[in-house]
Amino acid sequence: MSALHERFAPLLGEFVWHSLTEDPTLEAVSAAHLRAVQEVLSRHGRALPAEKQILEVAAYAHTTGYSLAALGNRVTLLDVSASTLKLGRSHALAEDRTRLVAGDFHHLPFDDAQFHRVYICSALHHTERWTEVLAELVRVLAPGGILFLENEPCLREFCFYRFRANRAQSFTPFEKTLDSLGALRTIAEPYVGSRPEALFGMIENQRIPLDDLKRAVEKECTTVEFNVAPEPYVGALEREILSKDETGLVTRLEEICAQASLGETEKGLGFALPDRGEIVELSRRISPAVRALPVIHAPRLLRLLGRLTRSPGRFFPKGYREGLARLFGADVKIVAVKRGTPGAAVSGRLKASFPEDEGVVLGFEPEIRRLLNQRDPAFPDLQGAPPDLIQRVFPRPDWELKTSGAGSRSVVSRSPAMKILAQIASGSLVLMRVFAARLDQPYRVGLFLRDLELAGMDVYQSESFLLSGVAETAGPLQMRISGLSGREGTLPQSLITLSYAGAVVEAGR
Repeated sequence: MSALHERFAPLLGEFVWHSLTEDPTLEAVSAAHLRAVQEVLSRHGRALPAEKQILEVAAYAHTTGYSLAALGNRVTLLDVSASTLKLGRSHALAEDRTRLVAGDFHHLPFDDAQFHRVYICSALHHTERWTEVLAELVRVLAPGGILFLENEPCLREFCFYRFRANRAQSFTPFEKTLDSLGALRTIAEPYVGSRPEALFGMIENQRIPLDDLKRAVEKECTTVEFNVAPEPYVGALEREILSKDETGLVTRLEEICAQASLGETEKGLGFALPDRGEIVELSRRISPAVRALPVIHAPRLLRLLGRLTRSPGRFFPKGYREGLARLFGADVKIVAVKRGTPGAAVSGRLKASFPEDEGVVLGFEPEIRRLLNQRDPAFPDLQGAPPDLIQRVFPRPDWELKTSGAGSRSVVSRSPAMKILAQIASGSLVLMRVFAARLDQPYRVGLFLRDLELAGMDVYQSESFLLSGVAETAGPLQMRISGLSGREGTLPQSLITLSYAGAVVEAGR
């Protein structure tokens, strides 16, 4: 993907990731978001009109906005994926007052000061350019309007950030050992489970400094609520280091690393432990931060730490909680009101006239819109095209078309070398969402144009990933499985599964 401008890569990864969405938590999460938004409005929205213009950014397929519209508000839902917005609409009762906009949250497609309330949850960290996104959220907020950021992670100082961890159900033996020692959030990452998204080129920015986030909000807004919840990230190891000096911390971390053994799978996945120099450096840096925590009398501190997981948020003084958040990470919630005098009427106005796709406004910049909304003649839509068209491009006996119990479709491999009968134009960026099942030995999945590998992935465990590569010439495609040590004849029938295939012409081609 080297020829593709780097700022488009995460957007394309998000686009493909959301091409297949089966999320059993949609209803519960939507209901939780609705409660949170209503509570904030009840505390801080009294000066706003009864009919409010509300924008939810990174709305995914959640139905929160439809419930808010039913209460008499004008609601706009924005997400990078038009397909997930359509999915959310299918889960909710139709509501004419709810507008769906697919767009890039770095460049919101709205005029200045168009919303009474802007809401974003668990999404600001999906970019390294989070200050740009925050500035956009504030730009489209009207003076006196409410900005609500919920469940955003912050930097954890007590962390080596050595690798992206699997989700809990996919932990390797090495990850399980670190987790049992309470050290996975210290060795790998504070907010465990970002490896799947990273394999799609998506951003999981876990290093947003807490104080920088607060200062960025307060450039144009007045903070009325600033809450951190470090409790989920303070376990036995974290409680232990609060009582250790620098030397004791080095010793404890070295003991942990000595108990965790890297296997061939973990080495292949790029997992690693810190060396002694890194341990000494982290301990040197962390010890002053521990000493700087507000003083709490030792017996009381022990009582508070014992209650920590039972009643989050009730026992620590504010300064101590923020100190814990800087050390160990936290879920951050900010409610702020934009300063200034209300001006013209707030109407949720778009910057320009944008095209629509099945009721979804395509509010991307022209270059990105062209990338994400091309009518791809090379590959059929695996989720919506006629089965005979799909099997024409993914032919039998190399592939078999299957439908899951939830109704999603995919093509499944039936040989170690699978033809793909697609007409790929020169200069196209080929994107494929792949699920590869684990074997008892590692293997490689390669996407080839003629005999040139466009993209490949070494597989050490069962996981989904994005294969993407630029076709410099036209020609036939093939997907190959290699590294099986001559055991191709014993290849499991359902080793490789594709749920999305597409090709887009790059900018400037």
